[in-house]
Amino acid sequence: MKKRYSLILALVSSLVSQAQLPQAYDYLEFNQFTFPITSTGDLFHTADPNFSGLTYGNDNIPLAYAANLWIGGTSPDQQLKLAAEMYTGISGDFIPGPIANAATQEELELIREGYNRVFIADREQVELHTAYFEAVLNGTVEQDFPNGYTVPQNFLDWPAMGEIDLGVAPFLSPFFDYDSDGVYAPENGDYPEFCGDKCAFVIFNDQIVHESSFGQPIGLEVHLMIFCYEDNVNEDLKNTIFLNYTFFNRGTQTLKDTHVGIWNDFDLGNYLDDRVMTNVKRGAIVAYNGDANDEVLSGVPGFGEDLAAFGMMVLSGPSLDEDLTDNEPLDEIHFGETQSYGPQGFGFGDGAFDNETLGLSFSIAMTSSPISQDGPPVNSNQYSNYMEARFLDGSNQIFLTDPEEAPSRYHAPKNTDPLDVATSSELAIEWNEEDTEELARDVQMLGAMGPFTLQPEQQFGVSLAYVFVRDSEDGEATVLEAMDERLKNIRLIYNETGGNCFADNILSTHEITAEIPKMTVFPNPAQNDLTVISTDQIGQLVITDMLGRMIITTQVNAFQTTLDVSSLESGIYFLNQQKVVIRK
Repeated sequence: MKKRYSLILALVSSLVSQAQLPQAYDYLEFNQFTFPITSTGDLFHTADPNFSGLTYGNDNIPLAYAANLWIGGTSPDQQLKLAAEMYTGISGDFIPGPIANAATQEELELIREGYNRVFIADREQVELHTAYFEAVLNGTVEQDFPNGYTVPQNFLDWPAMGEIDLGVAPFLSPFFDYDSDGVYAPENGDYPEFCGDKCAFVIFNDQIVHESSFGQPIGLEVHLMIFCYEDNVNEDLKNTIFLNYTFFNRGTQTLKDTHVGIWNDFDLGNYLDDRVMTNVKRGAIVAYNGDANDEVLSGVPGFGEDLAAFGMMVLSGPSLDEDLTDNEPLDEIHFGETQSYGPQGFGFGDGAFDNETLGLSFSIAMTSSPISQDGPPVNSNQYSNYMEARFLDGSNQIFLTDPEEAPSRYHAPKNTDPLDVATSSELAIEWNEEDTEELARDVQMLGAMGPFTLQPEQQFGVSLAYVFVRDSEDGEATVLEAMDERLKNIRLIYNETGGNCFADNILSTHEITAEIPKMTVFPNPAQNDLTVISTDQIGQLVITDMLGRMIITTQVNAFQTTLDVSSLESGIYFLNQQKVVIRK
């Protein structure tokens, strides 16, 4: 077990700290991965050290000890609004549940209790559920379900709809509306809609005194779906955990220079001899065994001579700020391989305006030393510094093999950055940890996306993949070469779905490579015009309100169209071609 130090600070504030419940957690088994997730989105770590850590295989070899969300930006009055956590504790920057702006203190506590859990669903349950209601429709229930059918309790518990009278958003977790009545009722055929074959879903927010980062609250609500595909044929999918974050800014201020990051405490077998690097062209941060034999440490198994690597890849980040331009990719050849490269995500050079997303913008390595400039942050400014590849004192991360010590946006890119976006220096040579004085060690790493502007009531998403690979899978390739190939394959699978894991033909992993149309809708929220672009020709488009009433109907018969929505009242509407939620 890893030993952690505790740092106690005093905080003087006019705000009253709100009592927090111990975070509930669930222990997940996804393919060969075993790990906990808490009700406030803590990954791989709980307040109980005996139930912490992501492990792999029957031997439970460690891959990571903890991972957590960081996000922050600057308000118009130049105040840093930031929420960030590292290790799970009794208090922090996040609490369970959605934001409820009209609730009393007593009602807020009831909401927290109700959402202080991890919501679970799996594909087999959905298939049985849909089969039953298909039998109801066909009149074959007695034949097909002679012993009857009971709706799973987790379907009944699924947090699909919010408590509107308490100021909660009307729709929370995604669901399939079987009878199209706009109300979640699994006893009438509705069911959770989710990605993959197994998923866990949590809702949390930062509307509390921040006792981890000591930053000012944003008013941020976060929905996290973590999922896997159970596929014994596709090794890439079998060895990947996917995460979809959806962020809702329920606050009233516009935040400039916003960054969002995921901090990781990688522990790859023997955690004292790890190294880390950035795979720039894949948009990933990666930990790997730092010597030729990953030994057992204090009874904890290592990977031995079959060395391993484990990393986090940004599949899709926040949208770039609108500029009425189709921004060009950094390079047609390298970008074109996977339609992404380093800081650039989707949408560059595709002929559409303002649909570009950020990729991995920054990475930086950290340690647990409280006396080092790369040690744990203790205030909001230091958290913010790390998300822009700066150390605790605000100094830039340096490209270590550059004689002029130029700043670097990425840590140790090795040979993965042929376009040299890590640094502007022309004298820098390949930066490998092995070629510098950096020792194999217990190391942490942050990957961040930004900057972007976060508007009030804005919604945006971030999709990530945690990817594992081991030497024994391919004797011809080094572990980092094998990791590069796996990252590329996962990126291509994601691209083929257009990031739309809810598509009808992605219900099972056997259909994961099917070609499906990619639809882009922007801006969302919309005020006057709504542009719709599809990779397939668009037929009829229908906009309905939350009651299912048709508001706009138009026949397009083209790949792109613009709809006039200026007459619509503010609210939530559904665009019907694919099931897309739009806001006005």
